[in-house]
Amino acid sequence: MNARPSLGFLSIFTRRVSLDAIFNNLPVPLVLLPYDGRLVAEGNWTPTSGYEAMRKLLSLEQPPTAVFCQNDKMAMGCFDAIREFGLRVREDISVMGYDDDELSRHLRPQLTTLELPHCAMGTWAIGQLAKKPSGHSRAVHKVTCTLIERASSVRLS
Repeated sequence: MNARPSLGFLSIFTRRVSLDAIFNNLPVPLVLLPYDGRLVAEGNWTPTSGYEAMRKLLSLEQPPTAVFCQNDKMAMGCFDAIREFGLRVREDISVMGYDDDELSRHLRPQLTTLELPHCAMGTWAIGQLAKKPSGHSRAVHKVTCTLIERASSVRLS
């Protein structure tokens, strides 16, 4: 395994501009890791695509020491690939998902994830519908995603 911390992505985005947007909005300790396009593998939201994407990353000469999956279902497949390679989730490779899907609490170890803020997103969207249209504005509105720390990851010291 790679002794230096490195971050892999199981992503539905393979365009660099989309990955930059994700990478630049990660928690501060993660953005200190250098971006490496070789550590990006594409999936399609399913556990099977997470499994296949993680197998690709694990086959590298220097696989990542941590992986961010763009949803919890892809993380589920990621767990299976890690175990198939004789490695352990958390001890060998930290895994983090996104959604806080109910399945994240049923994986072993339980999945560290970012909560998708459905209520805040819905409240904002309803507020936008209630406003009088003022042209074709496409301003970005960010909502806060809460980190749900569970047992699939370790903090860098």
